[in-house]
Parts: sequence; structure tokens; C-alpha cells
Amino acid sequence: MKRSLSLLLALLLALALCAPAAAADGADYAEFKPRALAAGETLRRGIDVSQYQGEIDWKAVADSGVEFAFIRVGIRGPETAGVIKEDTRYKENLAGARKYGILVGAYIHSQALTTTEAREEARFVAQRVEPYGLDLPIVDH
Repeated sequence: MKRSLSLLLALLLALALCAPAAAADGADYAEFKPRALAAGETLRRGIDVSQYQGEIDWKAVADSGVEFAFIRVGIRGPETAGVIKEDTRYKENLAGARKYGILVGAYIHSQALTTTEAREEARFVAQRVEPYGLDLPIVDH
């Protein structure tokens, strides 16, 4: 039993390590088929963007069938020495997505360690997205 469990865990680890490599090699997931949808469920296409995607052609995104986007507004973590930093493109991404009718939500890449930090991050995001309005929730990543 112990040996079977060890082999299963080793196989799962190997698969997990191989999956990102396949995507990095240019695998195309355009034909990805999710599980069968239950009655009343609808599949929608969405994206998550941050400054690392650079300048985004939001018209092309909308034309591709993307219906919603989660926009990164900020980040807190070891790379920011625990300080919340704005995503340098959140304003243009929120405006661009909304201009082309893409539903928007927002997120912060959170590494809050306390309730106080979590509240600080929530206020940080809420203040920045308020002028744009959101269709979807604010979440942490």
C-alpha cells in the first residue's frame, strides 16, 4: 500500500512538472474541452491581465470572444518589500476593457499576513477602481 501511494504521488508530481513545460513549448489550448456543462451552466471566456502583458489591443481581445477580464490593480509581496505597489497599467487596462464592452473585475496579488494588511489591500483596490466601476468582484490572487 505504501509503495502504491508513493508511486502515485511520484506520477502526479511528474505530471505537474511536465504540464508547464508543454505550455511553454507552444502547446495550443484553443481546443480545450472542459467537463460537460450541467443544465443551465454557461461557459464564458475570460482573461487575467497585468502590466506584464504590455500594451493590450482591447478591440482584438473583444473580437476574439473574450467576455470578461480580471485586471491586476496592485501587488504586495517579497519583491515589493511588503509594500503595496500599483500595477503600472491598471488604469489603461480597466478603461480599454470597458471601452470594448468586456466585463471587468479587479484583483490584487496579495501576500497579506494579517487582517489589517488584508483590509489595507481591499481599500487600496476599492479606491482605485471606484472611478471605473466593476461588473465583477474584487478578488485576491
